[in-house]
Amino acid sequence: MKHFRVSSSQGYLIVNDQTGIIIECKSNGCKNDYLQYIERFDVDRYKTAFKKSIIPEDVDILRFAYWSKDSTYETPAEGYEAPFDSK
Repeated sequence: MKHFRVSSSQGYLIVNDQTGIIIECKSNGCKNDYLQYIERFDVDRYKTAFKKSIIPEDVDILRFAYWSKDSTYETPAEGYEAPFDSK
C-alpha cells in the first residue's frame, strides 16, 4: 500500500494514495485541532487539478479538498488549488 503525508501547522496525516483514507494522525492536540475530524482526502480532485498521476510524498493540507467525519466537504484553501488552465 502506497501512502503520502499531508502536513499542517497542527501536525500531519499519513494517507492512502488510492483511497484518500487516513492511515495515521499525528496532531499536536491543540484546542482547535481539526486534523482528528478529517475522514478522507479527495485524491482524484488533487490529481486532476495538478495533472499528476502520483501524489508527492509530502503535501500541504491547504492544497487538498477533504471530507470530514460529519460528511462536510471542504475545498482547498483559496489560492492553493492548481491554477485554471484555459488551454
